[in-house]
Amino acid sequence: MSSGNEGALAQRSSLEIVRELVKKYSSFAYTQKAHANGTNGTASNSVTPRVVVLTGATGSLGAYILDELLSDPSVATVYCLCRAKDDADASSRITASMKTRKLLSRYEQVQTRVKALASDLSTDKLGLKTDMYNEIVTRATLIIHNAWAVNFNLGISSFEPHIRGAVNLINVALASPHPRPADFYFASSISAVAAWQGPDSIPEAITDDPSVAQGLGYAQSKWITEKLCQVASQQTPIRAGVLRIGQMVGDSQNGVWNETEAISLIIKCTDTIGILPDLDESVSWLPVDYAAKAIIDLVNVPPQRLPLGECPVWNVIHPKLVPWTSVLSSLQHAGLKFKALPRHEWIKALRASPIDEVNNPSRKLLTFFENKYGQEELVTRYPLLTVQSEKASKSLRSAPIADDGLVGKWVAAWRETGFLA
Repeated sequence: MSSGNEGALAQRSSLEIVRELVKKYSSFAYTQKAHANGTNGTASNSVTPRVVVLTGATGSLGAYILDELLSDPSVATVYCLCRAKDDADASSRITASMKTRKLLSRYEQVQTRVKALASDLSTDKLGLKTDMYNEIVTRATLIIHNAWAVNFNLGISSFEPHIRGAVNLINVALASPHPRPADFYFASSISAVAAWQGPDSIPEAITDDPSVAQGLGYAQSKWITEKLCQVASQQTPIRAGVLRIGQMVGDSQNGVWNETEAISLIIKCTDTIGILPDLDESVSWLPVDYAAKAIIDLVNVPPQRLPLGECPVWNVIHPKLVPWTSVLSSLQHAGLKFKALPRHEWIKALRASPIDEVNNPSRKLLTFFENKYGQEELVTRYPLLTVQSEKASKSLRSAPIADDGLVGKWVAAWRETGFLA
């Protein structure tokens, strides 16, 4: 059998698994009488005080979401569910993350409103003690699910625990004793629709075709969970929304940017091989702090604008495109020395560079870069619509672009940590 046929069979099998997982998890622990007063679509979770459940608080975006939540005096408590050995470890990891993002001084003033809990979302009661689980069910008015395994090498089946974790959180929302369930918002990814075939732009909507997801288990798992949010919205009174997040970059204040991300490691090539790829594309990069601000805008959209039975989708990307050539120019203005060469020559130089994860970390992503930039013709990427997202989020409309000022902050932050010379 030819490799092409084998690839087609593997893809078909993968899509079958995707459909099976949607079917497997498309039922929720909901009883009609629990929210008899919330089924008319007018009830609001304007319960005071507001109580939020946040996952992924130890990551970059999660840290900024937590910072935004704690700046809102109406938020009384944030339960941060973390992968950790115990609650003390969970608390330490959040503190360390806030310190890395230069958010610690503000956090220390308000951290009494945070309950850091070691959790396993895929297990019964989220891996919590019964009393704590019941406390969260009773108090929560909003759940922001921002935790996911970022591993592009795993197949779809490996992500089932994460899909199950999302369903478990939806069931927490549905068990609420409030007039209607707690609101549930899922941090998805533009990879869930990256294989969109056009001819139009990618809509702010959930699609019925799983093949629109990029052919990675990670992307397919995000598509599945988007679909489950839609199913939950149709079957129950829950207000479930999808936050489809694009490429985030260093924050607008301090320029702090994860040094293990692909774009960061491309820029690291200025140190190691002195070459960056000359790409014929534009970028819709969103500073991570503005991504968090936009998310808070979106989860606070008045319930009257979100009719029951509908699952809103927001494409959380920068609405303004910046040419890659402009980014290269800004990097040079920030003092980086490099040649901009065709992508094939950049990949060739990276391939020939030393295998050294400490001094040449970009080299470990060679296969990823070859798959993305090594083909003769790059895959057409359709733009994502942001009409509704911009309408609902002032922060998205006002987000700074990747200009000399912002790029200069990234370079300064990387030099401060030693990531760049």
